[in-house]
Amino acid sequence: MNSIPSVLDSNEERKLKILEVAEKHVWACENMGPEAPVETLQFAIQWGKSNLSNGELIDFEQSLKKIYEEVVSLNTDLLEKSPNIPQDTAERIRTLISLYEAL
Repeated sequence: MNSIPSVLDSNEERKLKILEVAEKHVWACENMGPEAPVETLQFAIQWGKSNLSNGELIDFEQSLKKIYEEVVSLNTDLLEKSPNIPQDTAERIRTLISLYEAL
C-alpha cells in the first residue's frame, strides 16, 4: 500500500488502486479469515484525508464503507459469538469496527 502513491501519477489512479487493493484484502479476509483488515483501512482513510477534498473524499469514504461492510459484519458476529477469541484478535476487530463506524 505504501508504494501506491509513488508509482502512480494521479490521485485518481491512486484512489482507484487503493480501493482495488482494499477489495482484494477484504475478499481474502472474508474467504480465508477470520481476519480484520485493519492496516489497509487505516492507510486508505489516512490517504483519503490527506489527498482528497470535499465531494471526492465523501465518495471515497462511501466506497470504503461499501467494501468493508460485509467483513465488518462477519467480524462483529465473530466477536459477539466467540468468547474464546485471543485478546489481540479481539482488539483488531474492535479497531476495524471503530474505523468503519467513523467513515
